[in-house]
Amino acid sequence: MNNDFQTIKRLVDFGMDSSAATHLVGTMNSVMSNMSIPGSMQEHNQINNNNQSDASSYWYIKNDNAILGPYVEKEILTLLLNKTITKNSLMWKYGMPVWAKASSLSEITHLVALLPPEL
Repeated sequence: MNNDFQTIKRLVDFGMDSSAATHLVGTMNSVMSNMSIPGSMQEHNQINNNNQSDASSYWYIKNDNAILGPYVEKEILTLLLNKTITKNSLMWKYGMPVWAKASSLSEITHLVALLPPEL
């Protein structure tokens, strides 16, 4: 933010009270820093960050040479309870370098722990 003395001085010279000028400059800086300009890099980065965070909450599952998904954790629990997948099923989500067993994933182990023991 820029509370440049020259900017405030110009507003005072224009006839504005110095406290009002300071407040106006602060308000304009705040508005400008929160503004999203279509096509700007700031907007591009915000969109990419939102898409990455959304993508990292969806899971994919390898099941009989097929890739199933995307699923959220609540759906994973249902698949585990219905025995569509097991703790040994391979899972992947955005940001993971390789597929991993459900039982080895910290985000999924609390779901696996809800399963009844195998007979």
